[in-house]
Amino acid sequence: MAFGLNNKSASVLALACLVFAALAESGDEAHVGRGASQNAAAEVFDVPRLLREGRANTERNWVESDRRRAEYTFKWRRTLKRSDGKGGVKERSELMELYLPPGCRYGKCQPVSIKLEEDGRAVAPEKVERERLRAGRRLEKAEREMERAAADVGEKAAVPYWLQFTYFTKGMFVRDRSVKLDGQEILEKCEFSSPRRERLGGREMIAFDFAPRPGAAFDSQSWFMPLVVGRLWLDAADKVFVRLAAWPKGTRFADATSDQLLENAALAYDTVRVKEGVWMFRLGRVNGLKYPGLFGDVADAFSIEIFDYLRFAVEADKVDLKVVEKP
Repeated sequence: MAFGLNNKSASVLALACLVFAALAESGDEAHVGRGASQNAAAEVFDVPRLLREGRANTERNWVESDRRRAEYTFKWRRTLKRSDGKGGVKERSELMELYLPPGCRYGKCQPVSIKLEEDGRAVAPEKVERERLRAGRRLEKAEREMERAAADVGEKAAVPYWLQFTYFTKGMFVRDRSVKLDGQEILEKCEFSSPRRERLGGREMIAFDFAPRPGAAFDSQSWFMPLVVGRLWLDAADKVFVRLAAWPKGTRFADATSDQLLENAALAYDTVRVKEGVWMFRLGRVNGLKYPGLFGDVADAFSIEIFDYLRFAVEADKVDLKVVEKP
């Protein structure tokens, strides 16, 4: 799913998928504290096996989430923060309610969107309700367009886009720029250490620290990776990577809890487990505003959040949407 955010000369594209997660107590280089690891028992972890299982299960989870994603409606928030050049920060945001055509797979259809807020201001309730009434017909139209497109180009398997998030800007007077958090590349080109158990949202996790392997060559969109370290969280029961955070080497955090690391990271990825047992994308963030220079001349803070997943159905003979399950 790709979305753009225009801001004068630049437009923003965020690619979000499914994914990530398990990073543990930081090493000496990151200076994020050692309270949790000191309290942990001297449990022996088979790190290579856990990483292999995590990769395989996270990919299977992505396939299942891609198959199920059209069963849900959800709220989608996009936020862009950048310096105003005068010591302040400009912020733009949108909050949408999104519906996907039945059978929609990643990157193969356009959602039906209903705007709820813009730049923090709520859209008039009567306008929101009118758009919801139209949503059923718009979904039917989107489904027909999706079927025609599939007939024209043939059905192709979606590229697994788990553990990844990209911030992309394109402007008329500046070169295209992008910053990519690529967890699949991190698994291949980083070293993992200090595995230990942590609690996250009432579930047991196995957390790992990671750092780039010396001499590893990263993709052009993730060229900055030799400059960062981070943490990855693996759900202990499902063996799925559910959260990732990364920050510049040498960064010190007063609070090294999982939520605080996620909030203050330069790169962040998070998921949420829905009732059906599938992990769905919840958050992707690139924060060049907090860490100027880390991403070259990309100094924006950009995030996509998805929340309030609800299963729904469209009644063929009506134009209204019926929620079939509430959290």
